[in-house]
Amino acid sequence: MSGSAPAGRVLLKNGYFYVNTTDFASGHIAKLMDEWYRERAAHYFAKVFAECWEKFKKNGFSKPVIKIMTMKKRWGSLSPNGTLTLNPALIKTPKACIEYVVMHELCHLQHHHHGPEFYQLLDRSLPDWMKRKHKLEMALA
Repeated sequence: MSGSAPAGRVLLKNGYFYVNTTDFASGHIAKLMDEWYRERAAHYFAKVFAECWEKFKKNGFSKPVIKIMTMKKRWGSLSPNGTLTLNPALIKTPKACIEYVVMHELCHLQHHHHGPEFYQLLDRSLPDWMKRKHKLEMALA
């Protein structure tokens, strides 16, 4: 494997990260950690999305496709073509916060703005959304 970076492995055990690699450059370790979080995010976000979709699908919309992408200023977004993009950093927050972001974005299927109708739908879909939003804002403050 000439030209490729040394492999590595990340384990989380008893609340501690263990990084097994022969390349101790901070960039390589950061890449391993990023990959670890992305893998966990992909699996967990799919599970949370499925739970949220069960509650939301009665509204008659096509099920969005999930994409994970680092975004500097957003937790999530919904594209006009129905792609729900989630920031992998969201995996570091409580499940209630992830559910809030997913439900917020699902509400954009019906209302593509943040007007009163959007918030009425969000209130019906996730009555404690304000509490969850506040928790999200505090989680990474």
